[in-house]
Amino acid sequence: MLRGRPLLAIGLSAILIAGAYLGVRASDDWRQRRIAQEAIRAARDAAVRAREIISVQSESVELMGHNAVVNSRLIVALRGRVDAGTLTDVFAGEAWWEPYRHLLTAISYEGTEIAFSQGPDVESLPLGDLIASSRSKGAQVARLVAASGRAYAAAATPMRFGQGFEDAVLVLARPIDSASLVAVSERAGAPLLLTDGRVVLGGAGAEGDVKLLASHIGKERQGPRALTDTAWGSAAIEVASPIWVWAGSRVTAVARAEAVHHQTRTRLLYGAAVVLGLVMTGLSLRKKPETMMFDAEALESRQDREAGAPSTPMANTASFPAVAMRNPASGVGMPLGRYMLLDRIGEGGMAEVFTAVSFGSSGFRRSFVIKRLRPEMAASPMAVAHFIDEANLASTLVHPNVVPVFDFGEVGGAYFLAQEYIVGRDLGRLTRRMVERNLPPLSAGTALYIAHEVLRGLHYAHEKRADDGTPLELVHRDVTPENVMISERGEIKVLDFGIVKAAHRVAQTDIGIVKGNVDFMAPEQARGRPVDRRADVFSVGLVLYFAVTRQALYQGDTLFDRLTRAAMGPGEEEMARIAALPAPLPELLASALSTDVDARFPSAAAFAQAIAVHGVSGASELSGVMLALFGDELALEQDRLAAAFPRGRREGDQLKREGEG
Repeated sequence: MLRGRPLLAIGLSAILIAGAYLGVRASDDWRQRRIAQEAIRAARDAAVRAREIISVQSESVELMGHNAVVNSRLIVALRGRVDAGTLTDVFAGEAWWEPYRHLLTAISYEGTEIAFSQGPDVESLPLGDLIASSRSKGAQVARLVAASGRAYAAAATPMRFGQGFEDAVLVLARPIDSASLVAVSERAGAPLLLTDGRVVLGGAGAEGDVKLLASHIGKERQGPRALTDTAWGSAAIEVASPIWVWAGSRVTAVARAEAVHHQTRTRLLYGAAVVLGLVMTGLSLRKKPETMMFDAEALESRQDREAGAPSTPMANTASFPAVAMRNPASGVGMPLGRYMLLDRIGEGGMAEVFTAVSFGSSGFRRSFVIKRLRPEMAASPMAVAHFIDEANLASTLVHPNVVPVFDFGEVGGAYFLAQEYIVGRDLGRLTRRMVERNLPPLSAGTALYIAHEVLRGLHYAHEKRADDGTPLELVHRDVTPENVMISERGEIKVLDFGIVKAAHRVAQTDIGIVKGNVDFMAPEQARGRPVDRRADVFSVGLVLYFAVTRQALYQGDTLFDRLTRAAMGPGEEEMARIAALPAPLPELLASALSTDVDARFPSAAAFAQAIAVHGVSGASELSGVMLALFGDELALEQDRLAAAFPRGRREGDQLKREGEG
């Protein structure tokens, strides 16, 4: 009997050791599955991010196409069917085409025939289907195309010239080249490979990783994959038929953590098996007197019966646990209705801006800023409708922090509006002058004061209602340093509601058309998506950053680069620069510049209130800066306005001088 118990204990110990071995094998299988799942998940997430970034780059080409076709100078050139040689000279020499010069360009006047093309490999691009589709739909058509071993983002945009003119189609394209893929790889945080399912169209990342991804070409539809015991996973996502992006991922940190967990489980399993085996073997070798056991059991049973206690076993209770210009031909010095135009102080794609004086009886005079629709745009009903909308909407805005519009009119086909003349300069011009004089930037407190006052004006506009009480849902959409006026007394006023979004405008901006300055746009605006007041909140955050650093948050050599960055929103590089600013700027800007619209300050008032907590003052400092930088210039400007006389008086003075002579 004694010999049988040790043998039984040894057998049970062997079973325990075998069970521990099987447990270790199961733990190792779990470790490998866990690493593979994490590697595939990380690769899939990186592929999704890469597709999103490539899509943004494609959308940037679309948006540039939208904006190019409304350029008045391009309209004039293509409406007259300018020949290829002239277009080559125009595109090479004209400054207004500079933002598009780095893009491949093609123009079609009839059918799918290319009348003009410019850029390397543009002839190899399959543009015929793109142009035909754009003509048939009467709308922009954009897609990724592959040619010459490279992927291109291309957009064909129709240009409608009105009755009596044949339409044209403008095609802009940009290669998804090595530099573009490197930027995508950095933002996605993974090595990438672009392919059409047959050949490589480009790659970025470590050479070995790119080769691993290249070995998967042709297997895009077979799903993600992982290499055993390498912590490597890869996944492919279709960007646009038939172009795919492969992304790879090495989850080394997960692999190390799982290795530690596996070692711990291995020690516990084998340790428990050995300890239990030794215990059972030791117990089997002990000799226990059976009489004592019998007597004890008999005594216990008898005591229980005498006490009347139940004989049920015990339950287990364990628990588990803008720049001044002179040009008489442009209207300078000439009357426009009851206004005399003096100096042209700026111009844009749709309008020219002048200082002007209006005269009345008994020597009354007042200075204004006149915004006049460009002559070539006056022939466009849509441009006129937008201009009328601007005048009607802006004339209803009466607030200390908004530059008011006093008048609107039309003289001889020239549409204009009259705004308040502010004795001062805009924030952009102020900043440039400070850089020229090697002066330090504005203090954080003064920059916060500027942002606070801008936000007050914007909140007033956002809350504006129609006469019947209906919210107008105004959104400025062009809050930039150039549209923030600073008076010589340090007052802040928001300027130019020219591209304002409103619920009841006569002329609505088409979805996909980007209006405004890309350096100060919210991501949703840069992508041509619908916007609300929170887009203005984002723009104020960018203006605030500019005020304290004297540079835009997004850096890029071309408009396309900056537009793409704006469409993505601040990345790690931008957020690191924001974090280096003095308190409380990083905290405020983190909320204002969130790419998640719902995570931003919900309104301009909320942003202004967050600033006010830290104190708001800066008018006196700004006034001193304005007088130091522009005092003489502003005085001369005032003298020039004061020296202007009505046309009749000027002619009378001339006759008087001639008579005296």
